[in-house]
Amino acid sequence: MALPAYQPLSSMKHTIQASRAIDDDDRDWLTQYRDQLLAAYGGLTFPLGSGVIHADAWRGNLLRDGGRAVLADWDTVSAGPRETDLIPTLQAPRFGLPPAGRDAFVMAYGDDIRPWGGYRVLRDIRELSTLSALLRDSHANVASRHELDVRLRSLRTGDDRQWTSL
Repeated sequence: MALPAYQPLSSMKHTIQASRAIDDDDRDWLTQYRDQLLAAYGGLTFPLGSGVIHADAWRGNLLRDGGRAVLADWDTVSAGPRETDLIPTLQAPRFGLPPAGRDAFVMAYGDDIRPWGGYRVLRDIRELSTLSALLRDSHANVASRHELDVRLRSLRTGDDRQWTSL
């Protein structure tokens, strides 16, 4: 079965342009930031190679089935760099996963991509992608609007404060 090639931030351009939750300054900054990340992504070499990826493999997409966890939400499955599926867990300090949890994940997986030069690019792409729902919905929701403001400020200033998962 042929899978589509992974295209990071493929819908983000439209999401940024259509958002009713941001002003023109934020819109311009987000567009430029997206373009910078995609340019950096285009120059990466991936040590783990390409394969089938989920492309949204985070804790919120895990469902319990008795004593096991099942990965759900397969609408972004594609062929792409395997590192993509590791980023949500390794980037999880934004959402409260402590260092011991990330280290246990790395030990179980058997490879730590955090020292790899492309890690930061993939992490930043993932962080930007988490704004999608907030950009779409926060014009009508106070809690979402607050979280969008927190995340935008974090991205623009480069801080690594913890974010809230809504």
